Amino acid sequence: MSDSYSQAIRGEQRVDFAVRQRHRHNRCIKQQNTSVLAHPSQLLKVSRTMRTFNHNPTQVS
Repeated sequence: MSDSYSQAIRGEQRVDFAVRQRHRHNRCIKQQNTSVLAHPSQLLKVSRTMRTFNHNPTQVS
């Protein structure tokens, strides 16, 4: 009983995590499509992403 319950909880958490990952991935893809394809550095990419996120914090992909 309790074992199957904990498995169900774990399954829901895994699905939730996968959904969050997909949202983050979609936002990254959108970010790359609007900018240059080859980034000179990861730092530039991170700073650009943070700037975009700060401009509209309620953005949902």
